[in-house]
Amino acid sequence: MIVLPSWTGSLSPELGSNRASETLGFFQVVNLGVPVELLESLKDAAHIFFSQPPEKKAVYRKGVSPSPLVKYGTSFVPEKEKALEWKDYISMVYSNDAEALEQWPKECREVALD
Repeated sequence: MIVLPSWTGSLSPELGSNRASETLGFFQVVNLGVPVELLESLKDAAHIFFSQPPEKKAVYRKGVSPSPLVKYGTSFVPEKEKALEWKDYISMVYSNDAEALEQWPKECREVALD
């Protein structure tokens, strides 16, 4: 775990030399100064999006999404999976506020742009 005392806007040298990233391939960064309230709002927005009926989410399915900035999908492949554990995901690429407001799902756009 890497604890940053303050965010400087650039990657800390600690990230490049961290043993976890070199040996395990991942690490956790904490204390970036992102307010807990914002993180909770993002989780709430994600819950609202993923709680929608399948046909509403399907609009953003990878391959048919009306925007190259938004992709919804799943990691579940019934032919390959032995356990019924998977993740659904939504990827929203940021280019600028105007495109995000126009193309991101309404359930997510406002809080994600905060």
